[in-house]
Amino acid sequence: MRIVAVWHITWSVNSLSHLFGYWNYETGEGSRNNWFVALLTVGEGWHNHHHEDPSSASVQHRWWEIESATTRSGSSRRWGWRGTSSRHVTFAVTRPNPAEQ
Repeated sequence: MRIVAVWHITWSVNSLSHLFGYWNYETGEGSRNNWFVALLTVGEGWHNHHHEDPSSASVQHRWWEIESATTRSGSSRRWGWRGTSSRHVTFAVTRPNPAEQ
């Protein structure tokens, strides 16, 4: 049952986030930000932001748009915890530019 639930949640990112929600950027393919999908996927529902800047490490462009990737790593660094990210080298990671929003 868990596997089926995870499949449905994963597939809902591309299906529901192209049908329902709001957009901050005109990207040309109909991607939208969907708060319900974002809650289920811990941030992947901010799909319009992903399509606007696919190389960005964060899809959180507004203070209330919670997503796990940067939230978790930020708290990990603050508390001095080390995870797998400290053992791997990542290239070409960018953050959203507040001036462009």
